[in-house]
This record gives sequence, structure tokens and C-alpha cells, in this order.
Amino acid sequence: MLNQSNQAIDESNNFPSSGFVRIDQIIGNPDKGFVPVIPVKKATWWKGVKEGVFPKPLKILPQVTVWRAEDILAYIASVPYQSRD
Repeated sequence: MLNQSNQAIDESNNFPSSGFVRIDQIIGNPDKGFVPVIPVKKATWWKGVKEGVFPKPLKILPQVTVWRAEDILAYIASVPYQSRD
């Protein structure tokens, strides 16, 4: 069952359900056409990764860091949804 945040991802973004994703696909990059699925700044993202808040990345090349799409979706599903109403 999808929670509201996962439903928003499915409706507004082409975020993959499996495979690898780069940071721009996670936190967004309007210049590249990526809508954020976790709307935080890059420094906040890396601090959260370092502190274990966000999923661990994989280094597939010395200058290429990726995350498993499944890990990102699992993280999103684990965060309680709060309406801004």
C-alpha cells in the first residue's frame, strides 16, 4: 500500500522503483528536470548520510556515487506523513 508521499512520487516524478539513482534524482535539480523526492539541500543530504539519517550510498566509480532506488523509497515510506494543512 502506498502512503501519500509515495503516491506523490508516482504521480509527479519518473523516480524508478529499482536500480540506481544519483543525488540529483533524489534531492532534485530543476536544470536537469528532476523533481525532488526528498526536498533538502545538498549539504543537508550529505550531513544526513554521514549521520545515518539517509540511506548509505554506493561508489561505483571514484567520482560516481549512487543510491539504490529501493533504499530511497523505503526511507520515504518510513517517514511519517504530516499534512501542512
